[in-house]
Amino acid sequence: MVSRRIRVISWMLCGVLLLAGCEGTAMESSQEEMAVSHVEEVSMPDSAIEESQPATSNENYLADERFDTEEPLEQYDVETQYAYTGMDMCETEDAYYGRDLLSEFYMYWDKQSGVSGKLCGKPECAHEDASCNAYVGPSDSGLTVYEGYLYWTGVDRSNFSGTDRYLWRMNLDGTQQEKVQKLAKKEVNRDSLVQIHRGYIYTAGIYTTVEDGVSQEGIRIIAEPIGVETEPVVVMDETYTDVMLYYTMRITGNHIYVLVDKTPLVDEGAYQLKLYRWDSKTRQMEILMDLEKSDFSIADMQIGEDGTVYFAGKSEGVPGVYRYDFQTESLETVFQWEEESDAWTRLTKTHVIALYHENGNPRSIQVRTLDGEVVCEREMMWEGRAEDASYFPIFCGGNDQYVIYNVTYMEDRVMIRVPLNTAEEIRVLWRYEL
Repeated sequence: MVSRRIRVISWMLCGVLLLAGCEGTAMESSQEEMAVSHVEEVSMPDSAIEESQPATSNENYLADERFDTEEPLEQYDVETQYAYTGMDMCETEDAYYGRDLLSEFYMYWDKQSGVSGKLCGKPECAHEDASCNAYVGPSDSGLTVYEGYLYWTGVDRSNFSGTDRYLWRMNLDGTQQEKVQKLAKKEVNRDSLVQIHRGYIYTAGIYTTVEDGVSQEGIRIIAEPIGVETEPVVVMDETYTDVMLYYTMRITGNHIYVLVDKTPLVDEGAYQLKLYRWDSKTRQMEILMDLEKSDFSIADMQIGEDGTVYFAGKSEGVPGVYRYDFQTESLETVFQWEEESDAWTRLTKTHVIALYHENGNPRSIQVRTLDGEVVCEREMMWEGRAEDASYFPIFCGGNDQYVIYNVTYMEDRVMIRVPLNTAEEIRVLWRYEL
């Protein structure tokens, strides 16, 4: 149970850090007094839908008939490789966009020129305050490329300490920032995740409640149609007692997979995993898997290119890759490492990445295909980083060519791109202002 306690303590520390990063009412108050850029109301996207009605299993609730397919739709599908709590990241053929939750500005990196900076296209802007198009509030999230625009959710630009939430968009070059619509209140307070997919804005997260004097944690996921201000559709709202909750949400086609990880807060409790699947066409939820294991944990879930549901985790301290078998309705082992390891494992659609440590400090990565073949092993060194410097990396996502990490070390915070081709150097995409 020691490893479980460590995991619970780690999550508590992460929560403290994120709360600390979101505090600062004095700063927000001063920002309200600053001039903000002119905001225009925007015409609705092509995929805006009619107001939703209560669901039955016989009806079709897709936002558009174009979405009635499980095949990828480039302009409308969320980038699941970057769908992680605590980060905002997306990519086009030409650029990366993103930030960590401690940064007050969205950043970009141009793939062709290597130029990076704050994501604002106003030539007269000094990029220093809330009048900048790149400026975001602490609770802003969900940065996504959708229908050729950058979309995200956040508070009103003239009142960053407010609680009302809106859908925003602007051009890929940081120009023409526009308010699209008002959204439902975000009724979660931990591990919030916003994803925009096929005509809907999905908001997920964990909340705390008290029932009959007993503290509980719950997972809530809602869906709101783009272009229609209406009551949200509740995808999931489940509460649990005496556990530390963790969840992973992945959207593919017209299905949402939600993995709920329930780590017990008491020694005699059992580690539980539950896999849900929501059908956005029929608005029906089903439970695919419900497991109790004493020495097993899951670190990540991803949907492979062929639709397979993969998991990265550990069994008795040994890292491995697992998958859900739809025929047997069970979890099966794809492969495991040769021995126990302290490596942190994460998934892309095509690879599993293991981050190794030395004396508690991350030092190197090993990348394998989803059937276990080693394709990359390299030290985590880049220009400007001292060899003996301690650093803390956060996995942001990746594909079959690169892995992206947000890194804090010494007095620096950077976003780096790690090529799987070891002949290519690790690049700093952008540096944050501290």
